[in-house]
Amino acid sequence: MKIRCDRKRLSDAFQILTGIIPPRSVKPVLQHVKLLAQGDTLTMWSTDLEISLRFRLDGVLVEEEGILVIPAGRMTSILREITDESVVLETTDQTCQVVCENSFFKLLGWDPEDFPEIPALPETGGFDVAAESLREMIRKTTFAAAREKTRYALNGVLLHIGGEAIEMVATDGRRLARYVVPVENPDAIERRALLPVKGLAQLEKMIRPQDEMVRLYFEENMVGIRTYAAELSVRQVEGAFPDFEEVIPKSFESRVTATAGSFCSALRKVSIMTSDETRAVRIHFGDGQAQFSSKSTDVGESKVAMTTNVEGKDQEVSFNPDFLLEGLRVLPDDVEFHLDLTDQSSPGRISHGEGYTYVVMPINIEG
Repeated sequence: MKIRCDRKRLSDAFQILTGIIPPRSVKPVLQHVKLLAQGDTLTMWSTDLEISLRFRLDGVLVEEEGILVIPAGRMTSILREITDESVVLETTDQTCQVVCENSFFKLLGWDPEDFPEIPALPETGGFDVAAESLREMIRKTTFAAAREKTRYALNGVLLHIGGEAIEMVATDGRRLARYVVPVENPDAIERRALLPVKGLAQLEKMIRPQDEMVRLYFEENMVGIRTYAAELSVRQVEGAFPDFEEVIPKSFESRVTATAGSFCSALRKVSIMTSDETRAVRIHFGDGQAQFSSKSTDVGESKVAMTTNVEGKDQEVSFNPDFLLEGLRVLPDDVEFHLDLTDQSSPGRISHGEGYTYVVMPINIEG
């Protein structure tokens, strides 16, 4: 194999491909990327056996067709450090030479026969979703998924297509994020899948500016996603996702309306005086104000106030400030959101527009 291609485009491709490669593996071949040069295209694969990615780079000058498996991390570092506009890759057996104007590298590769077979996605069927809508769903939900590896189904994010909407939902049992986007669904397709956060993060990175639509394929244990240049196959998370509709409050006693950026600023200020043991902020809503306070015996105390619109009865409730901040950071600073409350022991509901809902449990603090 011998090819010449744009260095930056190849570097960007490797950055995407290495996103799913495990830092350690009992199968060293999984820390490699497979390359196939054919026609004027370089096709590349990476996998951790749970998530697989196929990326196509067009417009490559292929002087000699061939196949190669090379270490992903070292190749990514080489492409990041060199500054030449183009780079030449030439192979001899399982060795790859990387040649540019002032640099030369020789990488030992791996036997292509040992690289796992990654089937291509079907050419027909699937469900089309606007790429930007899918990115927005990922950004506004995945942060709420459980991070402990023993939470099984809560480690996944629910993807659901039904009626005229597609939605994503994530929860760790203490807060829940949901984002709904309207879609055209003339065939009344109904699909549900529980996907790992790592796979969705990879999907967000691989969507490029030229991708207007993304096609989804649902199989028994896997979901496939196709963009213009890439195919991603993600194995579903095992387990039953909780009935999230029961968690979202349907009624409330008070509604607070505030600007996301100002509310986050107040939260950040008052949380300075919290500690790991007392990671809590008390907020009193009433008389057109939100009064934030925190107190820690080993740190000190703080008070911050801001103007808000409060409808209904006055409320006083305590939250983990990190949970509130994570749910509000996904909104632009200048937009208004609603915080709906019932009492100090019931979950609060943050909403913006028709699509975004974030539910967070309060915490009890003494004094």
